[in-house]
Amino acid sequence: MLSEDIRQFSGALLLIIAALLPIVNPVASAPVFLSMTHGADSRTREALAARIAINAGLLLFLSMVIGSFESKAQKIVRPSGSLSRNACRASASLMIAVRGASRVSPS
Repeated sequence: MLSEDIRQFSGALLLIIAALLPIVNPVASAPVFLSMTHGADSRTREALAARIAINAGLLLFLSMVIGSFESKAQKIVRPSGSLSRNACRASASLMIAVRGASRVSPS
């Protein structure tokens, strides 16, 4: 029984990693990180990488938690005539892109 649970857990873990790896894409992100931290010492880079990892982990965890309540929230929000999920996703993506661009480009 325990070995079956471990096998299911490891299978789910591998599936999660396989699903997230193309989204996170660390191979393509590494040169971007290095170019944006050009001139910084190794201690600063390590501190920044740790903050990025913590923020990314929190984002994934909160997305998982909030996503688990999506069906309950959908029953409450949809009958009130609100926007569809795709419209909400598109507007959120646009807000994130604008926020990210404002942080990257000089004022």
